[in-house]
Amino acid sequence: PVLPTSFLNVIAEADRALGGEGRIRAEASRTEPLIFVMAEGRDFDELNRLAVRLAKEIAVAVGAPEQEPVQREPEGETGAGR
Repeated sequence: PVLPTSFLNVIAEADRALGGEGRIRAEASRTEPLIFVMAEGRDFDELNRLAVRLAKEIAVAVGAPEQEPVQREPEGETGAGR
């Protein structure tokens, strides 16, 4: 499927903002009518801003009722070198 330009713009902005130090993606649930927006990186505030923006773009595109996205607190530091 062709993605709306607004999605591509948010993802391109995220790539620039994260500068290779993270990523953002959206994935449809296979069992529920949900789309998950996931972000990984070092700057929680920036990741949160980008993820919320993408979630809002998705909501508009699919005609979902306006509501605030569910946000999670950052998880503990994990992974090699941290």
